[in-house]
Amino acid sequence: MSVNASASPEPSILIVDDEIDSLNVLATALSDRGYKVRKAISGAMALTGVRAAPPSLIVLDIKMPEMNGFEVCKQLKSNPITQRIPIIFLSVLDEPIDKVKAFSLGGADYIAKPFQIEEAIARVEHQLTIQSLYQQLANQNRDLKQANDQLRLEIAERKKMEVERDRLLKSERAANLAKDEFVSTVSHELRSPLANMQMAIRMLLLGAEGEKRERYLTILHEECKRE
Repeated sequence: MSVNASASPEPSILIVDDEIDSLNVLATALSDRGYKVRKAISGAMALTGVRAAPPSLIVLDIKMPEMNGFEVCKQLKSNPITQRIPIIFLSVLDEPIDKVKAFSLGGADYIAKPFQIEEAIARVEHQLTIQSLYQQLANQNRDLKQANDQLRLEIAERKKMEVERDRLLKSERAANLAKDEFVSTVSHELRSPLANMQMAIRMLLLGAEGEKRERYLTILHEECKRE
């Protein structure tokens, strides 16, 4: 996995080694492949550089004065900000016990000195590929979480709309019921006076006279007022 100028973001590699020749050989080889390479010649310098700008990957020598690679790894892995940075140990220590310790501290790979440059590059690129895939997965999980959150919001909003719709339907049914009751009541109230008025008119047409005529006219007058 060589890197070209169009790659974005550009992977950065921090090489930590107090042996300048070894440091420069590996740094030059990786730079020629298109990687952004930073160098540190001590554990303390490495920690300072990582805290200032965390790299994509660290190639870390074990045997260094004052602070060895194992101690640097411990500090990096104990920090939530830097604990996911893959570390490839680089050392003349080639005993199984040294490799076991390196991996138990969280090392991702182990390159023994003296190293073959192509092998070292292959191991670096393998870890960068893994790191890239991990980042893609993290991004997908983040996008999925955002999509799920949005879906939950939409479902909640839909439920609110359904509740409001049910409330409006109940209100409409109640209004229709009230209207029906009102119409029924008005119809009843209209029928009775009209019946009395029809009866009074019929009697007048039949020729009611005297007190009867006055009584029917009074009925008509009162029922008109009632209407």
